[in-house]
Amino acid sequence: MDLLEQLHNDTLLSRYICDKCEENNIGVLFDEESHHIILNPESYYKNQHLGKTINMIDCFIVQRCRDNRYKVILIELKNIDSSKRIDDEARTDIIQKFNSCLNDFMLRDFKQYFDRHYTLKLYFISKLSMSAAYSKLTKDIDRNSRLRNLMTQTFSFRNKIYLIEAQPNNFAIQPC
Repeated sequence: MDLLEQLHNDTLLSRYICDKCEENNIGVLFDEESHHIILNPESYYKNQHLGKTINMIDCFIVQRCRDNRYKVILIELKNIDSSKRIDDEARTDIIQKFNSCLNDFMLRDFKQYFDRHYTLKLYFISKLSMSAAYSKLTKDIDRNSRLRNLMTQTFSFRNKIYLIEAQPNNFAIQPC
């Protein structure tokens, strides 16, 4: 049974399958040919009644590739159009969300599904983009460095290093 079927058949996780990856008018799009499942780990942890809710990303996407391999895509959505809203507290919060997903969701709670080889991508989706950040005038350099600082944060996972990629709203997830 392939991974997408296993996730659909999991009596616990299947309750957190979503049709879309969007929040507050920010989201991602999918190619018609994409074979994927979207999970909402944030809702999963909120419903576990753990006392303290684990800080979690908005969308967890598992995509089946043409060669029967998988791509796992972690997405944090923010309805912001200025990087001055990415202050130190917001940056720490976003980093914690990705770390929690990697360590708690993938390695601890659902290791049976995610202890395998796959491509991993981390995306921060907003009304900002790195290309726009680099093309701003000198007066915006300080504010845009906040976005660059977030994008240079490294995450170590399964002996590999990953970075968050900034993408604009309605970023299209392509088939792999």
